[in-house]
Amino acid sequence: MGGVASSVAETMSEKMSENMGKAMESQMSKQMAAQKSMQREMSMKAREIQMAMNLAKTKEVLRWYAAGVGGWAVLACLAAKKLKNPAPLIPLYPLGFVVAFQYDMVYGDKMLRIKADAEEYLRDPEYLYDRFVPPEGNLMVDKDTYIDIVKRD
Repeated sequence: MGGVASSVAETMSEKMSENMGKAMESQMSKQMAAQKSMQREMSMKAREIQMAMNLAKTKEVLRWYAAGVGGWAVLACLAAKKLKNPAPLIPLYPLGFVVAFQYDMVYGDKMLRIKADAEEYLRDPEYLYDRFVPPEGNLMVDKDTYIDIVKRD
């Protein structure tokens, strides 16, 4: 009689241990998924903050460039008139491109064009598997591991 009871107790103990193990695995899996989700969310928020900071910085640079080029334009016009020579106006041409670039970055759709180019690069295997591979001897990852990480299925 004692053998049957101990056999039943042993079987129940094994079942309880097995169920407990499954429950622990399930709980760990849920916690890991929640942690990954939180990390992804925090990473995206950090990315948004960085992008906003870069845009604000570009806007501030634009203000300074525009003020400098505007001041130069006034002085160049006065000098050209006084000297009766258009030579002082020549630097306004390349400086105009600098200001136009910054303006397009801040107020135009340059960021959308850059994003579209970046998406194209990420779809192109030549960039992912050749140009974006970290250099040899880096401390993070070797070429094969990098390719495994970024592989698109």
